[in-house]
Amino acid sequence: MEFDGVYIVLSLIFSTFGLMYFRYGRRLNKVPWIAIGVILMIYPYFVQSRIWMIVVGVLLMLIPPYVWR
Repeated sequence: MEFDGVYIVLSLIFSTFGLMYFRYGRRLNKVPWIAIGVILMIYPYFVQSRIWMIVVGVLLMLIPPYVWR
């Protein structure tokens, strides 16, 4: 796996959003938000392509606001 600057910054961005989703879900007792937050924090370890990291991250970030209102 190649660790370049862009990959590390993308990982940091999506992990930060994951932490925000996780904390929001814990505060309001919303399990789907907690689950998506944990997935957002973990998935950068398993995705090796920058493009797929962006696609998966954006899709994961859009799930809770539009599915579980």
